[in-house]
Amino acid sequence: MLKKLKHENIVKLRDVIETRQTIYIITEYVSGGELFHHIVENGPLKEEEAKMVMLGVFSAVNHLHEKGIVHRDIKAENILISRQHGKITGVKLIDFGFSKVMKHKLAGSFLGTGGYIAPEIRQQKQYSRSVDMWACGVLLYATLSGRLPFSPATDLLPSKLGTYAKDFLVDFLPSEIWLKLSFSVKSLVQGLLQVDPMQRMTIKEAMIHQWFGIKKDSPARKLIDGGDSAYSLPQSMSLGHMYHLKTPPSSRIALDVYCKKLETSMAEESDENKDKNDENYDDKKFKRLEATGKTGSSFTGSTDSCNTGSTGSSSSATDLFGEGIGID
Repeated sequence: MLKKLKHENIVKLRDVIETRQTIYIITEYVSGGELFHHIVENGPLKEEEAKMVMLGVFSAVNHLHEKGIVHRDIKAENILISRQHGKITGVKLIDFGFSKVMKHKLAGSFLGTGGYIAPEIRQQKQYSRSVDMWACGVLLYATLSGRLPFSPATDLLPSKLGTYAKDFLVDFLPSEIWLKLSFSVKSLVQGLLQVDPMQRMTIKEAMIHQWFGIKKDSPARKLIDGGDSAYSLPQSMSLGHMYHLKTPPSSRIALDVYCKKLETSMAEESDENKDKNDENYDDKKFKRLEATGKTGSSFTGSTDSCNTGSTGSSSSATDLFGEGIGID
């Protein structure tokens, strides 16, 4: 799968070498290491830096979803970063071991990492690419606060959440951090962490959220306000790439340029994307769940345990985002 993915914010596969005993996968070198380790060492990101990171992640996820691929393991450890003078200058999405081409629009395998797994997976319901958006919401919360919004438990949930609904209420903690952050970023977090997949933001909606500086009268915003959230943004336009220029523009300027390019490309892309419109519509085809979203575990320094798939296993907080689980 990785061989077919060519995108600025997805790690490039260089070669695969197979011996009798081992398969070696060689990818491009990304010097900054994992986003997780960066946060552990330096603390939560500033809002503008988090904005750049999420633009790159959203751009990568958009590319995957346009190709009908669900990642299913988006987390801080699976984001590699480039750094200059201690600041993040680029991001790459890695680890496609749980990824799947959604030939039938819905999947049912129990896959993911504790703390990032969408409720519908733990309920053993059929799910779509919207599970990636839940994981993006957890990632955004974690980059800004240095902690997970929910428990890292991976035990199964009933089909109707009932009393479990309180476990998915978003509490913006620590309050001393979130009080300093903008209303718009909290709105984006809430939109991504909707328990009901039908109410959860799609990747298209997230990419043009007001947090990124999209003007209300922009053509991209009108598409969302008009209900046409299935419109496919041009694949050739990488939001993350705008931040890899030698002189990075501000996020607002970058998105203004993006919207202008989007406006000129709409006519050219409309015929090509008719089928994609129908395809994206399936992101909304779900039974409604009962509730919305509770808070969780520290990135560092706590003794919170992490359920990694079996009810008896646990790990320290430093392994909070460690190994994903997979049950087919």
